Amino acid sequence: MDEETITREEAKKLFAHHRRERVGIRLNPRMASLCLICGSIHVVPKGDEAGMLVCQNCGFAFYRYPCAA
Repeated sequence: MDEETITREEAKKLFAHHRRERVGIRLNPRMASLCLICGSIHVVPKGDEAGMLVCQNCGFAFYRYPCAA
C-alpha cells in the first residue's frame, strides 16, 4: 500500500487522533487524503484549481502543498 492510500478504518483513527491533538498534523502525509472537517476518505482533486482538493461528502476544499523536505 502506498502512503497516499488510506483505508476507512485508518482514516477514522487518524481523524480521531488529530481532532484531539493537532500537533504533527502537517507531518503526516496520510492526512492529505483525509477531510479535516468530516473525516471522509472521499477527497479528490478540484478540477479548476491546481493543487486543490475537495471532499465529496461535505464540500470542504483545501490545498495540498508538496513537502519541501
